[in-house]
Amino acid sequence: MFKRHFGNIWDSELNRSMVIITAILLICLPFADSFKEFQRDFFCQPAAFVCSMFFNCPYTATSEGYMLELAGLPVHITLQCSAVKFFILTFALSVAAIMRSFGDIAKLLWVLPFAYAITILANCARIITGWLTGRLARAFLPENLWPSVHLYTGVAVFMVILFAAYIFLLWSLNNGHTRTKTPDS
Repeated sequence: MFKRHFGNIWDSELNRSMVIITAILLICLPFADSFKEFQRDFFCQPAAFVCSMFFNCPYTATSEGYMLELAGLPVHITLQCSAVKFFILTFALSVAAIMRSFGDIAKLLWVLPFAYAITILANCARIITGWLTGRLARAFLPENLWPSVHLYTGVAVFMVILFAAYIFLLWSLNNGHTRTKTPDS
């Protein structure tokens, strides 16, 4: 009975990818807000370091995370800015893409560093564009719109980088590789 109703879910590569993504998200997302010290040290601090190099300013640790000491508009990088959920989503999409392209579990070893690097770069891009749009919003928009500009800037940057990273991953996995079965497999 199970095979009749659910047996074809695993047959299609697209369905298999969707099941993998959903399983990873369902398992990992409930823990996204746990381990606050880990989030601060492994997600907020690298983003603060890279952004401080970009802005050529110092950063300091605060009780909530880190702060870039910029003149005019200091940037606070708190746990809400850690991009852990973006990391989980990037990890899930990368695992599904590799499983679709190769189907070999051993190829998954480089997914974690790839997802982490993309997350740190995306978070730095979000922080930098958030600071720039924040300055523009404070110059031209009423104060009640400032939080919305901050939020939607972050969403837009994350979506563009997630899309570009996924396209790059698919391209790099399929560039020069053909999916042919060998007699050994």
